[in-house]
Amino acid sequence: MADEICIHRATGLTLYVLVWRLTDGYVWDAGDEAFEPPSTWNDARVGACDIPLTEITGTGWYQGDFPAAGTGDYAVQVFEQAGGAPATADVSSGGMDVSWSGSRMITAYDQASRNAQYLT
Repeated sequence: MADEICIHRATGLTLYVLVWRLTDGYVWDAGDEAFEPPSTWNDARVGACDIPLTEITGTGWYQGDFPAAGTGDYAVQVFEQAGGAPATADVSSGGMDVSWSGSRMITAYDQASRNAQYLT
């Protein structure tokens, strides 16, 4: 799977996301491909955890890959990169909580269907 993260912002930005596991506050480390405690938060740590987003040329739509994570609930936080590399001073540009099936985002329709199965 690819490009599961899709957001709209102004064109020409350098954006990235950080993905946090809601159950324990661990952050996805893209280099190690694992969730880890945030520990000391510094520029090097942000650079290890960022997931870059790529703009679909001139549209303002940015896409990136969701981590190879297990089923669960996650917070995806978008940042606008100000300098040459991700840094703690970068400004957040919003975010969202998502439910992840292990291979795709779970939509409200999926959740309603799953709840209906439990009720019958």
